[in-house]
Amino acid sequence: ALLLYTSGSSGNPKGVLHNHRNVLVETRNYTQDARIVPEDRLSVWHSFSFANSIRNLFGALMNGAAVHPYDLPERGLMPLPEWVRANGITMIHTLATTFRAFADILPAGATFPSVRVLRLGGEAINTEDVARFRRHFPPPCVLMHVMGPTETFSIRRQFIDHEWRGEPGKVPVGYPVADKEVRLLDGDGRRVGPDEPGEIVVRSRYLAVGYWRQPEMTRAAFLPDPEGGDARLYFTGDLGVMRADGCLTHLGRKDFQVKIRGTRIETAEIEVALSQFDSIKASVVHAHPDPHGEPRLVAYIIAAPGHVPTFQEIRRGLGETLPDVMVPSRFVFLEEFPLLPNGKVDRGALPAPSGQRPPASGSHVAPRHLLEAQIADIWRDLLGVPEVGVHDDFFELGGDSLLAVRLIQRLEAEVGHELPLTLAMLFSAPTVAGLTEAMQREDSGE
Repeated sequence: ALLLYTSGSSGNPKGVLHNHRNVLVETRNYTQDARIVPEDRLSVWHSFSFANSIRNLFGALMNGAAVHPYDLPERGLMPLPEWVRANGITMIHTLATTFRAFADILPAGATFPSVRVLRLGGEAINTEDVARFRRHFPPPCVLMHVMGPTETFSIRRQFIDHEWRGEPGKVPVGYPVADKEVRLLDGDGRRVGPDEPGEIVVRSRYLAVGYWRQPEMTRAAFLPDPEGGDARLYFTGDLGVMRADGCLTHLGRKDFQVKIRGTRIETAEIEVALSQFDSIKASVVHAHPDPHGEPRLVAYIIAAPGHVPTFQEIRRGLGETLPDVMVPSRFVFLEEFPLLPNGKVDRGALPAPSGQRPPASGSHVAPRHLLEAQIADIWRDLLGVPEVGVHDDFFELGGDSLLAVRLIQRLEAEVGHELPLTLAMLFSAPTVAGLTEAMQREDSGE
């Protein structure tokens, strides 16, 4: 039926092959869990090739409901609240980072009474996200927190209403989905007991067929059910802990795979790309939270003898071979890596990136008038750097598409710019000076 690509550790993406039966079962489970009816109006904010979008497309069309696409990268967040209201959207399914950015632009009393299901999947959520949900989505709206690797589709879900009370911090991913059994196994393949951590293994008849043209990788991840029958086991590489009542909490990746803006990334793939630079002797890529609590990729680099690689050189080189979401936001240069007793890199001892401004190839020019100073102040806050020059590139300072959306909303709210700022404008003029000139041209009607 379809191929969904995820980042791979070998330097090449993996195509996850799903058949029609898997899509039908996922649609059935989604229909039953969310009780989709012909009167529903489902939104799609992400690419049609994203697993979450596929679920909503078929969830709507196979139930006689309506599907409403919204081009988030092109139109931005600012028109979205009115779009939700104008279209009478009843079900929203998005990522936690997108939801947070959406909630951040809303006035204190803004609500969406037409929405009855807010479904957040692809990333972990916390109790602050639940508070955001309660502020803006009144009863009887329900928050669905869902976990589902690309290889399995949904395997757990938690229903959270306005009466739900959970412990502060990470929200559990909840309880079983039909026809998807979750087992937690230790390093020897034995089941662990309640409240003991183990690898999340999924047993089902409805797993991905395998990895496209990767038979060895398929055999390593998908194993026959030792109990016989046509079910198989999928080893997710994720760690979890199960309460006695069957509620699952996701603890993170077993390896060094991370999720950035909802995209699953294996940091080894970025390290492979960095190894192609003559100026780099060794590298380690790790995720650290930025000043707003969002995970950002940080590349730790040991320069090759006689070379002094620059931030711009590395970022632009990576941009030629990797998608934007996989290009690190920060680069930290070290003399040596901290090591564990076994000689492996101690990732837990890698220093957090400081708020220092990355080294730039050009000279620093301070803002020259009020508008440039206002823009530079917003950049400093979003990017966590102490100073911004008018010729600094937003993306080379660590910005990405999500921070770009927040930048635009901040500019519209704080600078009072009435014209429709777009991501295209920022990408074409990514410096303070360039963006200032673009805004002034729009104001003058040129």
